[in-house]
Amino acid sequence: MELSNLVGFTISRVLNENADTKTIFLLGKFESRDGEAIVLLEKQGLTEEVSQRFIADKSTCLKFTMQNDIYGLYTGCCDVTSVNQIKVTVIHPATPRLVDKFSAHSLHMVRETIADYQRVTLPYILETKKDLQWVENLLEKKAERDRVLCEDDDPENGFVLAADMKWNQEQVEEMYVLAICRQRSLYSLRDLDGRHVPMLRNIRDKSLACLNERYGIAASQVRAFLHYHPTYYHVHVHFTHTRLQQGSVCVGKAHLLDDIIDNITAIDEHYYKKCTLSYQLQDSHPLLRRLRGSDDVASSA
Repeated sequence: MELSNLVGFTISRVLNENADTKTIFLLGKFESRDGEAIVLLEKQGLTEEVSQRFIADKSTCLKFTMQNDIYGLYTGCCDVTSVNQIKVTVIHPATPRLVDKFSAHSLHMVRETIADYQRVTLPYILETKKDLQWVENLLEKKAERDRVLCEDDDPENGFVLAADMKWNQEQVEEMYVLAICRQRSLYSLRDLDGRHVPMLRNIRDKSLACLNERYGIAASQVRAFLHYHPTYYHVHVHFTHTRLQQGSVCVGKAHLLDDIIDNITAIDEHYYKKCTLSYQLQDSHPLLRRLRGSDDVASSA
């Protein structure tokens, strides 16, 4: 749906809010539309250009709060549109799984053996991997063409590199892009072995070159990693600027791409089909409940 404003959206509850990222997730309903919707409001980051407009604009006013030695604290406001912009993301209809995903939760650490994966995790993945039409649309060039930065059509080693919806493609230090592989049979980190090293290197090298060419970001200023567990089960690589600090790069979730390649090439080409992996899951995650019913992980979960 295409909106010109949010009039008619009734908030039922706040799912989550984060003062650090200046975001809030709202659950509610739109008039004359069936089903619930999630509205994400995100205050946009400041750039040098926006800061100059704020300082120079005659509508800017400061409200004094306090003075302590050399430090003066004020609240500022102005009529400059770019200063007051809020990024709005609308998800409709919002399935129960999405509502749960964007809600605040406690986190629990799990140690998953390969036996746990084969007995519990893989059946769960096969049950939940179906709702990936948006991935297919991206790979088949049917959607989000304005967000695609580069692509490789090779069926084995190819991928699509696209700007994540979290990034407005303006503030370079907030860069967040995703490389989605073209192989549909790769669900997660566990599926990667020696056969996939050429694909992983191709994704890494071409993506880093693209980011340097388009935005002037050096390879040493880019994190490349995979999540385990990912939000959706189709292998994809996250690329973020090293200045960007958020939960997606935390221990218990992110595995650096170079480390993955090294584990497969230097230790064992079937490393991820044998090793025990530690990761975090939200308390409401259905996989956590299933794993807690497994004797091998009950004590660590």
